[in-house]
Amino acid sequence: MAGVPLAHKLKAPILMTPGNKLWDNTLKEIKRLGAKNIVILGGEVAVSKNVSNALEKSGLKVRRISGHSRFDTAALIAAEVAPKGTKKVVVANGMDFPDALSVASHAAKNGMPILLTQANKLPDATKTKIKQLGAKETIVVGGEVAVSKKC
Repeated sequence: MAGVPLAHKLKAPILMTPGNKLWDNTLKEIKRLGAKNIVILGGEVAVSKNVSNALEKSGLKVRRISGHSRFDTAALIAAEVAPKGTKKVVVANGMDFPDALSVASHAAKNGMPILLTQANKLPDATKTKIKQLGAKETIVVGGEVAVSKKC
């Protein structure tokens, strides 16, 4: 879900495929759209090298945004969404997607990065990125079970 604001900024769709194989229908849609550049969000555990190789073999330029964890990856995506910083960011539980999904279109429309947290601990990557972006306001999505006051 952290990728939705970046997709909006790039005016690009988010297409799905299993982590270990490029679906034929996904490649057909990429070709139908006339895309030349692909951005894979996540590391090779999420989207394998087999998928990126298949895309490259189809003549596409592939770039991957990935960190050591989903929290790091969301922070890297946030840097691309708001390269000059931002006043507001969204923070949602990174271990369960419904809250991030519910705010994704709002965040995208308003150019706000979505950063991820654990329920009871704000990951260092998230904490650091909030500071680097110069955010003065965080919109925390979800109840206190999803994101405790400790965060």
